[in-house]
Amino acid sequence: MKRHDAIKTGFIILLMTFSMFGCEEENPVKLSYKDIYGNEDWPEKGGELVFYIDKSNNVDITENASTEKFPSYTITTTGAEPSVTTQRILSVYSNPQVITFDYKSTDTVELAISIDLYKSTGYSKLLGLQPQSEWTNYSFDIAKLIGENSWGGIGSYFRLFLGETEGVTIELKNLELRQRTKEEEEMASPLFPRWDLTFSTNGVEIEDLTEVFNYYTGYTYKYTVLNSFDPYVHTYPRERAIAEDENFLSFEYKCEASGEVQLFLKIDYVNSEFTWTDNLNFQASASMEDWTSITFDISRFKRLSLKQYPNSMDAGFRMRFDIGTPVGVPLYIRNIRIHK
Repeated sequence: MKRHDAIKTGFIILLMTFSMFGCEEENPVKLSYKDIYGNEDWPEKGGELVFYIDKSNNVDITENASTEKFPSYTITTTGAEPSVTTQRILSVYSNPQVITFDYKSTDTVELAISIDLYKSTGYSKLLGLQPQSEWTNYSFDIAKLIGENSWGGIGSYFRLFLGETEGVTIELKNLELRQRTKEEEEMASPLFPRWDLTFSTNGVEIEDLTEVFNYYTGYTYKYTVLNSFDPYVHTYPRERAIAEDENFLSFEYKCEASGEVQLFLKIDYVNSEFTWTDNLNFQASASMEDWTSITFDISRFKRLSLKQYPNSMDAGFRMRFDIGTPVGVPLYIRNIRIHK
């Protein structure tokens, strides 16, 4: 062994001995980014958690020289399931909500993220990248995914999947997790009922057109009435209660033909009385060009329901949507939400 190697080894042993016996229990040694990576410029900053690329799969990747605090990368996909994986975080991060970065891309890229390689619930599709020749900011809310998988402890990291197309070049920089802005918090605050197509339906054919759930378009469905006798669909059990000040039901729709749409909402699947809304009928126009937004005040219905069934707004109850349209005419509906 060379002399300087022996000195280095002895120094490391001395440090380990000092760590075991020379520190008080209430003041443990905490390794810094510089201790691990030899670079002290990887802190959390301003409520944001900055990431860099630590590993990759089926991509050619170059870290570009940059005067900015954090590096940018040029990534070219070369095979199946191209992906990049971040470093592990060194401290607990309690409230990450939005993944964000700046990018350029030579082609469309279907994005997905995995925050837990051992659980299927830790994987989710994201909105994709579009061809861009100038730096473009990308943000996507993953708070629900993070919450369901308890992400954010020491050692946490994530993996970004970059589609399935070879030869796409992506430039990427400023990869971060941050908290929501005020606008993003408002967009995420409603209750978004999701229709359960495996549960009881009647007289309808429903296709789930949701590619990626997000707080701007919610869930999207194609709803076609097959017969006019009591068509309906149920939701999944509510993940949370309907708040006292959430008194509006809104959604957006398109329709291939004009006609009256008959709508009733049953807020509580268990109790059969006093949990139906008033008739919420509306006249649909024949337009497939743009989404038409519509909102209903359900405050009176909530008061009547709570008077008879005090728990009718609680979490765990299914809801039922009775939607009557002209038979055979598809109604496209998205972003169903109950909100303030």
